[in-house]
Amino acid sequence: MLLLIAGFISAAGLVWGFIYSLSWPSTLALVLKMIFRDFIALALLSAFIFYQTANRLLLSTSATGQREKVEFAYAFDVAVNAFWPLFLTLYLGLLPLAALVVRRNWGSLFLGNSLFLLALGQYVYVTYLGYSALPFVARAELFLAPLLPLVVGWVLSLLGLNVARWALETYFGRPW
Repeated sequence: MLLLIAGFISAAGLVWGFIYSLSWPSTLALVLKMIFRDFIALALLSAFIFYQTANRLLLSTSATGQREKVEFAYAFDVAVNAFWPLFLTLYLGLLPLAALVVRRNWGSLFLGNSLFLLALGQYVYVTYLGYSALPFVARAELFLAPLLPLVVGWVLSLLGLNVARWALETYFGRPW
């Protein structure tokens, strides 16, 4: 799955480079940034945080009295799998909508911010599903806790912060 997602990220990076009229070296740098920073580094960080959280706070004792542990490889796999819907929503879903979501009107703000809410919400939910599948992880619902601040942040962002516009300008280093 890791190589498959990296391949799709590479293709998306090439398209984003074309849309922004980047040179080949800049496009290659963009693809590498998307793969190594956005995907692998984020997956490793997320896996480490959720691995520690699950093993320290959420394990239940089995009937034999032994405590099973979540392996880091499993946590990394969950993080990689959770990245897939986020990738589809932000890297691909934002492509045809980029020119629309950066406009300075409320509809564009709503659409762009809703895309980010959807992508991050999917990441949280798929992570929850990954850990709730383990019989020895009790209270896996705690992995859904980030949904509340996400929704509150989304509502507050509708007061005027266009997250999609800000993200694209920050990511590509130039305004629309």
